[in-house]
Amino acid sequence: MAGDSLNLFLISYNKTISPVLEYHLISSILLNGICMCWTYMGYFDSYYHKIMPGKAREQGESMTKKCFRNFTLLDTRNGVCRENMTMIIAADKIIALAADADIQAINKSDTDIIDCTGKYIMPGLCNAHVHIMFTGEKLPSVSFFNPKLVQFLAGLPLIRNMLMKKRKKVLKTSLDSGITVLRVLGDVNWGDVKIRDEINSGKIFGPHLFVAGRSITPVGGHGEGMSYIVGSEAEARAAVKDLHSHRVDCIKVLQTKGVTDADDVDSAGGPIMPVAVLAAIADEARKYNIPVTAHSENKESVRECVECGINVEHGAEIDEDTVLMMKEKGLFYCPTVLAPRVYLENPPEITGLNDMQIQASAVVEQKIADGLQAVIKYSQKHFGSKNCLIIAGTDAGIPMSWHDEFARELIFYVDDFGLTPMEAIQTATYNAGLALNIADQYGCLEAGKWADFLIFAENPLDNLKLLLEPSQFEVWCQGMKVIKN
Repeated sequence: MAGDSLNLFLISYNKTISPVLEYHLISSILLNGICMCWTYMGYFDSYYHKIMPGKAREQGESMTKKCFRNFTLLDTRNGVCRENMTMIIAADKIIALAADADIQAINKSDTDIIDCTGKYIMPGLCNAHVHIMFTGEKLPSVSFFNPKLVQFLAGLPLIRNMLMKKRKKVLKTSLDSGITVLRVLGDVNWGDVKIRDEINSGKIFGPHLFVAGRSITPVGGHGEGMSYIVGSEAEARAAVKDLHSHRVDCIKVLQTKGVTDADDVDSAGGPIMPVAVLAAIADEARKYNIPVTAHSENKESVRECVECGINVEHGAEIDEDTVLMMKEKGLFYCPTVLAPRVYLENPPEITGLNDMQIQASAVVEQKIADGLQAVIKYSQKHFGSKNCLIIAGTDAGIPMSWHDEFARELIFYVDDFGLTPMEAIQTATYNAGLALNIADQYGCLEAGKWADFLIFAENPLDNLKLLLEPSQFEVWCQGMKVIKN
């Protein structure tokens, strides 16, 4: 495939390569890759036309109202099941939802009646931490090279188009898996912004996207190849201004080291962004009303994030005062339990990680577990709710974190951290609506909200593994039934 060939071109590259050799390397990539990429793209042009059709209302779905009668509703606002419910949708919105007996007489001349007796309906899911330019394959060799070269290569028209087709594949996979909302935390060349706009305009059909564009990282930080690299408060503010000009929905900060860029096991998740720079990002983002979230993997850094009014991704041990501050400031924690676990579950020849990075994964896994346990403990103590600060995300797209295995995260919350199945589902529905500032549109099924929902023959609360089997449920997004591959 094209990505594998690109890795072969780059395998001998390192940060000390001379400008002359770099010029010849890039020329080689262009000359040797053009025919290969042209053929690759030609094949996928026809393939993606099939799975991501054109305008949303050109998929055989009429504008006729639809009435779903006599089902059991998973009420994610209140955490209960409600029997004998009926819901009416028109276009992409719910226009009525109530007990069947309370629904006024339905005009059958303009409404399709769908009998849902014995079935269960819940909101579509939200994966709040994904990377849609990656599908979950082995870590590409290019990711370890000079960030300027990575950004240059990603900007080449052929590579850019190839990445866009990968994004579309990811969106289809996500939809088939019941995910109707995605928060995309890091991308290149504004590909996530572009595809969000195509969905919102009706040019293509897909889930609702909330995108961060390029991340912000310090000099020597995590993810330099897809980030603004900032070394001062002024540079940090300039990056936020540029993100605002590109109309991002949120900002992703890479505050600490990660697994793949750790210098040694002890530095995994270690602090690297100066507090003054972090505070400048948060302050500038507030001017534009853009929420900020941060890759933060040690206790001190998590505290700094919360003090600055920044949400937390991955996390580490969190003290009681910090949990209280999170609630006071309306912040949320996205633990991504699955992310380090997939590194530990799979051999290095599949993930592309070396021995030190695998050891670092174990360190980060424990930090995340400590963070999640603390948030659950102190939330239960002070707010009477174990899950009120948690939103579910998987870091899907990193090696072996597949976009169709989101439900594993929810199952971990139940099996390893003591949430009930309903509490786990709320982290991927109701809480996500609050965290993404779309609670007026999404999070639970009510009149006026998006017609995004899943229909099951069995109660998913009895078996969350049903969410890992797309054949076991229907997906409706924007008021239309998703045709699965």
